Amino acid sequence: MAAESVRGVQAQRTGSDVMSDAVWVDLYPSSKAKRKSPVGIRKGMLEKMRAARDAGVATDGFRDLEWDRGFRHDKLRNAMRYLSNETGLTLQYQEPRGASAHPLRWRIKP
Repeated sequence: MAAESVRGVQAQRTGSDVMSDAVWVDLYPSSKAKRKSPVGIRKGMLEKMRAARDAGVATDGFRDLEWDRGFRHDKLRNAMRYLSNETGLTLQYQEPRGASAHPLRWRIKP
């Protein structure tokens, strides 16, 4: 497993990631954030990621949740940041190599 730096976060490439030419990027919780149980949409996000386990959830897999004024990729990224801070979990997103596109998948770091 090789590690490299992507925008100041740790990225890991595993055998399956190399084939898909995408990397998993860590989203660390803030050490200053207060821990609490997620509610609302973040609770649903956590349930989906726990059910999907290491495979993760496709970004579009979160569209069916009750988003205020509709689903957007930037709202998902912010909600993931809040979720990580609330729970203290390190989350990961799969990012296409060399692209500025939105993350492909999200998961709880195995």
